[in-house]
Amino acid sequence: MNSLSWRKWLVLGVGTSVTALFLYGGALDGTFVSDDINHVPNNPHIRSLDWPHLVALLDPAGLPARATSNYAPVHLLIHALQWQAFGLSTRGYHVTNVLLHAGVCLLLGAFYFASGIPRAGAALLATLFLLHPANVEAVAWIFQVKSIVALGFSLAALLAFPSLPLVSGAFLALALLTKISALYALPVAAAQLWVRRASGRQWRWLGLWLAIAVACSIAELPLFQRTGEAPSSYVILDAGERIRSMVAIAGRYLVMAATSWGISPTHEPAPASSFADPWWLFGVVALAAVGARALATLRGRREESVFWVWAAASYLPVSQIFPFIYPMGDRYLYFILPGLLGAGFWMVHDAVEFLAARLRIPARRLLAIAATVAAVAGVVFAVRTSQQAFVWRSEELVMREAVRRYPDGIGGLFLRARTAAQRGDWPAAIVALDRLADRGYAVFIAVDGEPAFAPIRGSEEYQRVFRRFASNWIRATPLASNALPAELRAMGLAHAIIGDDAAADTFYRRALETAGPDAEFIRSEWDALRRQRR
Repeated sequence: MNSLSWRKWLVLGVGTSVTALFLYGGALDGTFVSDDINHVPNNPHIRSLDWPHLVALLDPAGLPARATSNYAPVHLLIHALQWQAFGLSTRGYHVTNVLLHAGVCLLLGAFYFASGIPRAGAALLATLFLLHPANVEAVAWIFQVKSIVALGFSLAALLAFPSLPLVSGAFLALALLTKISALYALPVAAAQLWVRRASGRQWRWLGLWLAIAVACSIAELPLFQRTGEAPSSYVILDAGERIRSMVAIAGRYLVMAATSWGISPTHEPAPASSFADPWWLFGVVALAAVGARALATLRGRREESVFWVWAAASYLPVSQIFPFIYPMGDRYLYFILPGLLGAGFWMVHDAVEFLAARLRIPARRLLAIAATVAAVAGVVFAVRTSQQAFVWRSEELVMREAVRRYPDGIGGLFLRARTAAQRGDWPAAIVALDRLADRGYAVFIAVDGEPAFAPIRGSEEYQRVFRRFASNWIRATPLASNALPAELRAMGLAHAIIGDDAAADTFYRRALETAGPDAEFIRSEWDALRRQRR
């Protein structure tokens, strides 16, 4: 693919873009959803591209980074550019994501070809990535432009390394400053050098990558820690349950990657509470087989091992070593899937050679069968992607799909409580809210802001469960020393709800010291709380 003329690249680019726009047509007019709102329409830091705003975006300790709990200036700069171009019109944001996804697919095809995969195979793998339904979340969710761009920059870095080391280092820095998940590229580059028996000089250039990765990680780590340990039910598991659940999640991801079965806007799989859990058992077998294959190919310095390293390095950060509220996400496969596809190609390649030799069947015939299976899978993927794109048209559709997939998850329980309250069944509403608290749900402000619960807010039962949500917030949200006024105010309010007045006063006082334009609101709320105590 690298040898293609610019005209052929242009044709490929146009064809890929048109296909992607057709597949994601259902999402193009979708509204801002969930995290989109705080990253775009409610984000004051992307309103202007003047010098003070640019300096603030680049500052690891600045308000933009603290507000998003991530040092990702390239991500926010992209949104700033989009805001200048599109404002509140979401179609432009969606089209941008889709076209960038198409570009990533072209880069991925080029990387496959550069790794020794024949041109037809590289094109097929890139097409499967373009069509895969698990990628819908990353492409149709506006603020996930960071995943698309980070993967694109990291692919450019890998393609340029080590022949253009300084250029590759610049691309790596851009990738990491878009999303820290691009760290996967470092072990992938190391695996390539190992497989190709690189010279010492080439290994030394990897030191530049390591220095860039360390610098970006140092800037990111304090911000990542601001979010604390997420209020996930996985936090409270004992060591055995935690390990079993992590293995079970790996098994689920492998099935999603191979078949697209199980995709969902949010994932809340039940923990693997016993050794008889089927997902745990499948995960053990699958990981043992994958691990054995990966080690064998790594020892043999085969190109396939590069892709196993890619998949493993991308999966490790989302494996629930650090629990977060939704233990799985379709979008995490955006970085994992390219590695699995590449490794899968070489496994099929070896299987074809083995069967051709043992069964005396022409390899060409076996390859035709494999290509037919891949084509059928591509058609199925395309249909499912088109259907899933419609889910991302609104917050309500996203929630309903999540509830359909996980009726006893956080979204399902919240909806159940709201529905019960709307029909006046207060006991059922309280039961659902209690179960929501059991799951570790902590956003007490969202619960208190739900109009359906207004008639029972003064009841003893509602106040009891409301205090549970506030306690979850306190437990799950340790604050950094440079916490934002909004974070300090929320923590003060949570302590006031549980009756810890001294702690509430401390947090409100700290919030007022740095509140700026919000000082009047915070002071009036604090005064109101103090009046209630009298």
